[in-house]
Amino acid sequence: MYLFVFLWVPSLQEVSITYPADTPPLGYIFSSFMISMMLGSLLYTAIISYSLPSTSTTPAESSITLHAKLSSLVCSISALALAASIRSDNERIRFWAFCAFEACVGMYYPVQGMLRGSLISNEHRATVSAVSFFPSTFQSCNGLRNSSQLSHLYSSPHYSASHLTYSLSCRC
Repeated sequence: MYLFVFLWVPSLQEVSITYPADTPPLGYIFSSFMISMMLGSLLYTAIISYSLPSTSTTPAESSITLHAKLSSLVCSISALALAASIRSDNERIRFWAFCAFEACVGMYYPVQGMLRGSLISNEHRATVSAVSFFPSTFQSCNGLRNSSQLSHLYSSPHYSASHLTYSLSCRC
């Protein structure tokens, strides 16, 4: 997601029919991404409120199971959205794939926050979070370091790496 923040503009410009004569409406596109993220968060709230039974013998276990399944689903859809954006040279398909990715980001944070809060004790949460964020930070820094060397294909190698990462995280 961090690399996406830096590369969505060149990626959309790359497939734009009118660029460089006319730039894409970046403000509207960014607003669409934020709305997609909000819709993903609302979808998470709706899924949780309708999926968890109000009376259960082990509510914590069913909640963790539901969140683990949601985590796999979110990572799978994110991987598919990034794969669609890599494979498509159509600006509309790439835009909607990016919106789907942002909706997954909107679901990802509450899902992971609940899992982290339930499964990791308070004493260890900061350390585990810092260690788990290292691979994504490394990937983002490496992608930004190498993005200046790319002449015309801004997105494919970096989104391919993100796609691979999300695909692997679905298996866990």
